[in-house]
Amino acid sequence: MSDLTVYIYDAKSELSEEERLYRSASHYSGLDPSVFSKVRTKGGKPFFPNAPHIKFSISHSGDYWACAFGSSEVGLDIQEHKKCRYRDISKRFFNPAEAEYLETRGYAPEEFFRIWAAKESYVKFTGKGLSQGLAGFSVLSPIEGAELRHIPFREGYSMCLCAEKIGKVLLNTENLNPADD
Repeated sequence: MSDLTVYIYDAKSELSEEERLYRSASHYSGLDPSVFSKVRTKGGKPFFPNAPHIKFSISHSGDYWACAFGSSEVGLDIQEHKKCRYRDISKRFFNPAEAEYLETRGYAPEEFFRIWAAKESYVKFTGKGLSQGLAGFSVLSPIEGAELRHIPFREGYSMCLCAEKIGKVLLNTENLNPADD
């Protein structure tokens, strides 16, 4: 079971995305920020070659940037609820069971983005990204080897974590300031 910590920043923070990532990784691990450098696997999943025991996943949408950390693989997605062609997108990209579920709920934005965030968190967890497609699996039923947990956040946003087994989740919603270094 993996305990996870999620750091959330205002997307308009004066810190760069790299600074947010390394500062959060340092806060999470107790290691100096200089230890961290981000590289990507062939599939595009980011990792720290100098700290392979620290797993993370990054997401940003709307006004927020977030990163989840744990000791085993993790996927995180945050989605701002924006108007879009819910029906068309779900029919084209989602699993048929998910598209049917959304249809029975009148394509409610909250339900659409709840599914979207879960699907994205899962493909980030697997490290295969969107290349594995979104229609081949459904987040409406358990997925073997993965647990999804929806995280209440802000109205108008959906957030979901994915890991093999999720223990406690700590949300750090305070921007870390330079005095914390």
